Amino acid sequence: MLAEKEITRKRQPQAAAYLGEAAIYSRQSRTDDSKKAKALQAQSVETTLKTQTGGGLKEAARRGYHVADSAIYEERYTGAELWDRPLLTRLRADIRAGKYKALICHSTDRLAREPIHLGLIAEECARAGCELIFVTEPLDDSPEGQLILFVRGYASKIERYKLKERVQRGRSAILAAGKLLCSGTPPYGYTWNTETRTREINMETASVVMSIFRWTVEGVSAQQIAKKLNALRVPSPAAYYGRKFKRSGVPVWNNSAVSRILKDETYTGVTYANKFRVTEKRHKATGRMFTELRDKSEWLTLPEGVTPQIITRELYDAARTAVQANIRKSDNTRNRNRPFLLRGVAFCGRCEHPLYPMSESTYNGPARGVYKCSCSRSKLAAVSPDKVCRAKRIIASEIEAAVWEKVLTFFMQPELIAAEVEKVLSEMPDDNLSTDLAAAQAQLEKTKRVRDKMLAKYREAVAEDDEDLAEQFEASYKEANSDVKALTAVIDDLSARLSAYNNAATTARAFQDQCAQVLDGMKGEFTFEEKRAALTALNVRVFAHTDMPTKIRLNTGVVLQTAAGSTSSRRPCRACLRPSAAGRRSSGAARRRRA
Repeated sequence: MLAEKEITRKRQPQAAAYLGEAAIYSRQSRTDDSKKAKALQAQSVETTLKTQTGGGLKEAARRGYHVADSAIYEERYTGAELWDRPLLTRLRADIRAGKYKALICHSTDRLAREPIHLGLIAEECARAGCELIFVTEPLDDSPEGQLILFVRGYASKIERYKLKERVQRGRSAILAAGKLLCSGTPPYGYTWNTETRTREINMETASVVMSIFRWTVEGVSAQQIAKKLNALRVPSPAAYYGRKFKRSGVPVWNNSAVSRILKDETYTGVTYANKFRVTEKRHKATGRMFTELRDKSEWLTLPEGVTPQIITRELYDAARTAVQANIRKSDNTRNRNRPFLLRGVAFCGRCEHPLYPMSESTYNGPARGVYKCSCSRSKLAAVSPDKVCRAKRIIASEIEAAVWEKVLTFFMQPELIAAEVEKVLSEMPDDNLSTDLAAAQAQLEKTKRVRDKMLAKYREAVAEDDEDLAEQFEASYKEANSDVKALTAVIDDLSARLSAYNNAATTARAFQDQCAQVLDGMKGEFTFEEKRAALTALNVRVFAHTDMPTKIRLNTGVVLQTAAGSTSSRRPCRACLRPSAAGRRSSGAARRRRA
């Protein structure tokens, strides 16, 4: 009996010894932007990320690593990028600092799809003494394991390119047939017909489009049209399609929304495709790629009937003529008749929306200038009154004098300028890039040596008329040459990023000379044009609010701050502008006494 108990105790699994802290990295790409796909993707992404994390926790427990809640990095970003992923960048910094003994990922393509990027992370983990573990693809540190790691990364890259090519080939076939892709949000006034791949008129919104063009021809400005639509509680294009903003809530009509409709030729029945191209630049928070407008010569014109006509070509041309006339009139009168020092550089200190200057009447005195938040009651109260900015008006003369005095005082303190510039230089985040650049350059030299060696072997095989061996060395040479090109592209990208940081540092160091030059030109009384030129040259941005100190931000990130909040101004009502009955009686009695 005792022997049976001893045998049972020996068969029980032993707990793994504690090896240290580990981090888990899970990633899911963002690819589809349609509404239905977003809803399904949000559910699948949550499940996929949790599945990856759960598998990593089991692997960590099996190997003897402990994973804290703060050591789980779940990110939704494309795997083709390395330096723009915020969570991965923070994780790599923690690895270099020696915070983790192991990095656990579900598979190689979850960590990176580019084999070059995968090699950089693997080398970085090896230098920091951090074990790189893949749950579904166990690898070792031998040369064979490193080769398998590279091949798998290369296969993920090829699969991504094939997927991109298939999608592009399908889109080109649809456009060549004279049909629309029917992806994304349709233009305001239309809906998609996915069966025929054409646009159809949405009578609910098309009537709004026709009213906008008709009012414009009648001489109504874009701002007045936006106010009229908000007063009628007509949903804006963004609100109609269900968008919401973090700061202001439900979007409303504004000048930009009206102007976009007035510029769009689609409403005349013309259909263009291939208007935009996707750039390599991505949004840091969401990871989405930015687009840019192509030259009009690259656009594709689809056949008639794809987009039905809402307005005539004559009405469109008349509206464009009226818009250009309003622009010329505004440019000739606005800045000359109402000169404001902080026009275009002042922002609300509460919601950071632009402050626009305006004139308001005062009791028994001339009109005065004030700055008002663009996120004001008149623009949002009709749709979302809870999201209206409650900031008070700011008297223009007082805020302009305070800002100019603060900027001028800052110029006259060279030691303060030097301290602020050194602070900006110390915050330059170029350590990661320098390390990656050195690693990529070292890997490039190794790959070049392999390429040159394969080329020499190929030439020897050709000289010996060994076709089989020459074919093998030729394939190896082409693969190595492809790796050299990829590494060269990575090095060029890193060098460009470092160059941008160095340019920023140069700008910061030259800021002192720039301030000195501006100060030399500021002698005696300054005209309005001289003050505007100085603020423009230094890219001054002012954030003002009545309940908090005013912040003045210069072009290098230097922030100045006033001692107190800005002076507020409440516009008097009409009853306040009229004298009261008691005031009228007292003023009459005073006139009789003087007589």
